[in-house]
Amino acid sequence: MAKKTPNNDLLFHAGHRERLKQKFLDGHTSSADMLELLLMYAIPRRDVRPVARALLQRFGNVYFVLHAPVEDLLSVPGIGRGVALIIKLFRELTTVSYLEEAKETRFLGNEKFIRDLCRELVAGHTVEEAFVLYLDENFRLLASEMHSRGTINETGFYPREICKRAITLNATSVIMLHNHPTSENSFSNQDLIITSEVESVLKSNQISLLDHLVVLSNATVHSLREMALLDRSSKPSDDQKSQEDKK
Repeated sequence: MAKKTPNNDLLFHAGHRERLKQKFLDGHTSSADMLELLLMYAIPRRDVRPVARALLQRFGNVYFVLHAPVEDLLSVPGIGRGVALIIKLFRELTTVSYLEEAKETRFLGNEKFIRDLCRELVAGHTVEEAFVLYLDENFRLLASEMHSRGTINETGFYPREICKRAITLNATSVIMLHNHPTSENSFSNQDLIITSEVESVLKSNQISLLDHLVVLSNATVHSLREMALLDRSSKPSDDQKSQEDKK
């Protein structure tokens, strides 16, 4: 058996990296493999497998690694500021890609896309944040804006401010979104009340409230529309969808 030396270690790691790169190009990598591959570029000339395992042990899976706050990433051995920055940059690029897609295509009706977009906007945040998505007449995204930022268990929506902004953007419909960073509970009574108030103010200005979604601490997304707790009359009919699809 060959004696283990620093040079042998370097050769092994180089070979492992090349094999992992090829696995990725062949489409055979797991999510854990892809995390390791990302870390390879962030931490050159070092075995990053222990770091990848430490991240997964700390956060549970790759999704929560990418959505972890920088200060939490820095608490993991082997993760410095530069590595944390690369991880956050990767996550932000993903968010940007979803927003750009939403502005180019009519995403209403694609429930998976909407849920993924909502997760990208608020999952992993340490306090409750309220977002509003403003859509045009073709149900494409005009703007995605943080409406308010609160505490670990509370944030606010302000109906008249939402309506005012919708009118400024010439939006014809709106989607509300917020997160529960420390809870797996669905909508609260207060969430239902404020949703009704926002819907009423928007409707008086011929603007539709299409949905209100909440992202829980485990990344589950709930929809008031799907729970039949939102006025279905504000949702576009199938005829409207068909007409818009032809445009």
